[in-house]
Amino acid sequence: MIFTMLLLSVADYLIPPNFTKKPLQTIQESEGKSINIEARVSGSQPLSVTWFKDEQEILQTENYELLFKNNVVLLNIKKAQLADSGVYTCEASNEAGTAELNVSVLIQG
Repeated sequence: MIFTMLLLSVADYLIPPNFTKKPLQTIQESEGKSINIEARVSGSQPLSVTWFKDEQEILQTENYELLFKNNVVLLNIKKAQLADSGVYTCEASNEAGTAELNVSVLIQG
C-alpha cells in the first residue's frame, strides 16, 4: 500500500481579492461638486486597499477621503477641481493576489 502525503500551505486556502460591485467606468461632474467612487471587494482577510490617480498613490487629505469598511471601498473627492480629472485606480491585495479597478473622472468647469 502506497501513501501519498499532500501538504497544503495556508495560501492554498486563501481567496484572492475580487471586486464584486464596481462603479461606473466614467464619471463626469461639475467643478466644485463632491464625487464618490465606491466599490465592494471580496477575498480573504487581511485585505489591503490603495487608491491611485494617474498611477500616483492618493493619501488622505482635506480634499480626498479614503474609507475601507465592511469590504466597501470609497474614495470621496470632496470638492472636485479641474485638476482632479484623470484615471483613478483602486488596488486591493492580500497574500493570494491583487485586483484592480479603473475609473475615468472628468471634471467640467
